[in-house]
Amino acid sequence: MAHQATHIRFALDLEPHLNIQDRKAYLAGAVYPDTRYPTNTPREKTHRKPHAPQSPFEDGLSDFEKGWGTHVLYDQQSFPFWEINATMKTRGEDGWYNPDFVPEMTAMKTIEDIHTYQFLSDEALRFLTSFSYPVLPNNESLEGIKVFVQAVSQLYRQKPGIEDYLTYSRSIANSSDQFCESHKNKVLEIQTNTKLKEKIESVYNQVLLFVEENYL
Repeated sequence: MAHQATHIRFALDLEPHLNIQDRKAYLAGAVYPDTRYPTNTPREKTHRKPHAPQSPFEDGLSDFEKGWGTHVLYDQQSFPFWEINATMKTRGEDGWYNPDFVPEMTAMKTIEDIHTYQFLSDEALRFLTSFSYPVLPNNESLEGIKVFVQAVSQLYRQKPGIEDYLTYSRSIANSSDQFCESHKNKVLEIQTNTKLKEKIESVYNQVLLFVEENYL
């Protein structure tokens, strides 16, 4: 659920605890699950058991799978914070996301990612602008993978702003103009709400603290 800079930051913060031998494979795993958008891979195959590792601390994982596990773990642990900070009902009667909440949730993740960018090392930024996948666990289409890699690379060539995230969203998920407009308006709204913006920017450290207290 987070954007890719946030996932890379989380993977790098957990790396010292994971005996990583191949950092490029590990980081590639951290940005693998969201390739599901342009490759049309079902989410259960990239984010859910038994197809996907639920944390990087499971036994017997490759370095790529450990990175993959960091992505899934962050998504799981950050989602409650998006619900807490929501200004509307987040779920429908069926228990699934309220469609009207998705642009707001995406906006909160965008605010988080813009904040995260300043904490990335030059090495992390180089990775985000030039990476490849050593494996494709679900035999994803190479065309879809190319779309994703290029979109991520373009997003992080310089410090991204809201328009860059809209371009990224259109590129990987073919987001509608209506969705992008709602996403943009929510970002602008949050940026004028100092208290809410600070809450969103604090989510990363709260997730990291949870992991340190429960996994390390």
